[in-house]
Amino acid sequence: MGAWGTGIFEDDLASEVRDEYFELIESLLPVKEATKTIIESFQEELEDSEESNVFWLSLAAIQLDNNNLSEVVKEKALDIINSGTDLERWINNPKLYSSRKDVLEQLKRQLLLLQ
Repeated sequence: MGAWGTGIFEDDLASEVRDEYFELIESLLPVKEATKTIIESFQEELEDSEESNVFWLSLAAIQLDNNNLSEVVKEKALDIINSGTDLERWINNPKLYSSRKDVLEQLKRQLLLLQ
C-alpha cells in the first residue's frame, strides 16, 4: 500500500476502505452492520499501526461525509489525531508533515462539531 499525497484518500488503503464501504452501503446494509463488516474485512491491516491509522481516519471521513458517523469510529479517529501517531510517517519531510497535520486538524474540527 502507498500514499501519494497527504490527503485522507491519497492512499491506496484509504481508497480500498472507501470503495468497500460504499459497496456495503449500496447493498442496503445498515450502517452499523456495514461498519462491523468492514472492520472484520480489514483485520489484517488493523494489526499494523500505520495501516490501522489510515483505516480509521478514512472510515471516519467517509462516514462523516455521509452523515452516518459511528461513535466508535469517531473516537478511534480522534484518538489517532490526538496521539500524533499518524504524523510519524511524515516526520522526514517537513512540508508533507505540515500538510498532513493540517488535513488531520481539519478532520478533527469536523469530528468535534458533531459533539
